[in-house]
Amino acid sequence: MVVSDSKIIYRKMAGSSDLERLVPVRDNTIFNIGSLSKQFTAFLILLLEEENKLSIEDDVSKYLPEYQIFKTNGIKIKHLLYHTSGLREQITMLQLCGWKDDDVYSAADEKYLLSRQGDVNFTPGTMMQYSNTNYFALGLIIEKVTGKKFSDYCDEQIFIPLDMKTAQVADDHSQLILNKAEAYNTIKEDEVRKYSPSDDDYGHSSIYCSADDLKKWADNFSEKKIGSDVLYQKFFSKGSYDNGKPILSYGYGWFHDSYKGIPDIWHDGARLGFRSGLLYFPEKNVYIITLSNARDFPYADLREKIADHIFTGQFPAEKTDESKPIAPYMQSIRQKRT
Repeated sequence: MVVSDSKIIYRKMAGSSDLERLVPVRDNTIFNIGSLSKQFTAFLILLLEEENKLSIEDDVSKYLPEYQIFKTNGIKIKHLLYHTSGLREQITMLQLCGWKDDDVYSAADEKYLLSRQGDVNFTPGTMMQYSNTNYFALGLIIEKVTGKKFSDYCDEQIFIPLDMKTAQVADDHSQLILNKAEAYNTIKEDEVRKYSPSDDDYGHSSIYCSADDLKKWADNFSEKKIGSDVLYQKFFSKGSYDNGKPILSYGYGWFHDSYKGIPDIWHDGARLGFRSGLLYFPEKNVYIITLSNARDFPYADLREKIADHIFTGQFPAEKTDESKPIAPYMQSIRQKRT
């Protein structure tokens, strides 16, 4: 789906949402958006800050005192948001513990792993290292501050106000999700296998929704039905290290980049066979949404071809470098998530 000034200018659906039952992908097909879920978590943190219920400068130990790792390392909420905490990647730790990619793992498992972290990989605020543990911890903070389940707070503050009727946090792998796509490992064309996640977690992943509902989420960037102008300025800004230097590549659930000289912000999601992406060009008020249930779907290549088409003649002549300086981050993320 390609949207300009909140109007759909291109939409294309193809393939099957369920190969066993031969169900085609439809308007209301629901996909797991993986790490794209982090945007919603960051937004909720900023909403709570706007309500003076927390500050991103607060020590995490103020809200999660039961975890020793936060007591001894001075990790702040902003460190979690920017991936500068040094916390170790929980998915890697699960794998080291013997979990397989498609095993069920729960928030309880992740809490246990968090309680067992003895040290951080680096001094918080000095480096950036993408880790899903950061956004899981942010989800726990949201629950502690609000006294509500993360999923319920998402409904209350984002999904219901924006009329995102299909959107939901899958924090119970046994729950029914109507019109949900099955995901597939399609690396070997002649050996397609089911490859759908069974997670009971939140904060860093596990939101399901349709393309139409992702459009409602992105439409809100200009409509601003929830949150203030100040909140959005922060939401779209880059993070910073403790020495004051900006983090060029990441902010509040967004990677920062440019495509052929046109600034963009984006986040992708890769959870087993699901692939998602939201690429946003703020200066053009254009965004491209991609959702797939095939592991090898080339969504990044596809959306760049779309950008080439819709911005023909608009690329700055002096900026034609197509390099992606932060691509290694996402490459490591995709390897971990798959």
